[in-house]
Amino acid sequence: MQQIRVIVTAILILIPVIIFAQPGNVQSKLAGKWLLVKHTLTENKKTEDLLTSNETYTYHFKADGTYEVSYTSKKTESTTVYKGKWQVVNNGKKLKLYQNHLAGDDATLVGDKLLPVVRISVTEFVTKELLFGMDLLGTSYYKKL
Repeated sequence: MQQIRVIVTAILILIPVIIFAQPGNVQSKLAGKWLLVKHTLTENKKTEDLLTSNETYTYHFKADGTYEVSYTSKKTESTTVYKGKWQVVNNGKKLKLYQNHLAGDDATLVGDKLLPVVRISVTEFVTKELLFGMDLLGTSYYKKL
């Protein structure tokens, strides 16, 4: 009987540890607004930052599972906003963006995306992605706003 109490007590103690070690931790770190500070591409062993001062990319991951990503071009004085839903999958290793559409146009859906989570902390989010108008996959570095 004493062994059963010890086992039950151990399980009750471990449950919160297991829960907090799961992807929800990544999800809670990801919630909030993020600004792209660098987007690198490596070709022929040379790494180049492709983000210019004329461009602003911002993600806003909301706690209700929705998100917005906006791209602003100072050169053309235009802003493009996509909305959709987000979810952390594969034990926190991937970020799934789905039911994506242009803001104000719910009928035009954009394909789902599965972005690898390279690194995440409370102040930094790093992923591999295509940016607006680019056809090569690069590494994006976001900082929390």
